[in-house]
Amino acid sequence: MVERDEGLEDRKVQGMTIDEEINVLAMQSVNATLNPLAPDGIENLQPKCTVCCKPVPKQRVSTRTRFTCGPACLKVLQDYKKHVMKMHMCMVCQRPCTPEEKKEFIAFRKHRGERRPSPGRPTTEKKIHAMRDLLRQAITPITNFAESLRNSGDDPQLAEDLAGMIERIQIVLDGKAAKSTLAASGETTGGEN
Repeated sequence: MVERDEGLEDRKVQGMTIDEEINVLAMQSVNATLNPLAPDGIENLQPKCTVCCKPVPKQRVSTRTRFTCGPACLKVLQDYKKHVMKMHMCMVCQRPCTPEEKKEFIAFRKHRGERRPSPGRPTTEKKIHAMRDLLRQAITPITNFAESLRNSGDDPQLAEDLAGMIERIQIVLDGKAAKSTLAASGETTGGEN
């Protein structure tokens, strides 16, 4: 806090009282410490055009065109931004990608032909067909083993279990297992209500 004499309150300095002068000095010091780029205060800041460095008119400061002083400079700035976008870095090799390189790459892709389809994840239908093929391949050795057990009479219980397993596999292969399971649980297949 600034100390002052009681008798100096009525004295005017540059048309201001001492209290007003102290307030102005305090505001200037606060503005200078808060924003060193605007030492005269943010209210006195005059933005400059990005292209030509002339002051931006006050009516343009609050619009989307606040970075330029007029339509001519705005067009130059837009053209420059388009140029920068066209010359962006390649994601693979991290070097500038010129329009000539892009045309060359497009010609290469057209000459090479269509790309192979992406393998992706197999659909459920493909998985079901693959499982049925595996079951068809496995059912023959299981059937042969069950007949050999039945003919030898060594383990009749195992032969019966294998016969039951073969029947269940046949049901799955015929597609009846899914329908019977849904019917038992009371659910409906897609599209039926």
